[in-house]
Amino acid sequence: MNSDDYLLGLDIGSSSVKASLVNVRTAQSVASAQSPDGEMPILAVRPGWAEQDPEMWWQHAVASTRQVLHASSIDARSIPQFSK
Repeated sequence: MNSDDYLLGLDIGSSSVKASLVNVRTAQSVASAQSPDGEMPILAVRPGWAEQDPEMWWQHAVASTRQVLHASSIDARSIPQFSK
């Protein structure tokens, strides 16, 4: 397959970061993962406020992406955004 055959999607939510690798030609999910296994903490410094550390989102985006690449055995260079 060439480098345009896969797309990686990330869903950064308040409880976890999910990653999915999709084969563009078949529209099939190749692998999916989420990080962390539990929920990410939410800081409430005042009533009605909710905050999260963006560095935590990044760390879990990296972790879930690595899990997807490992599970799929796809070379990251086969994903256009990683190959540039």
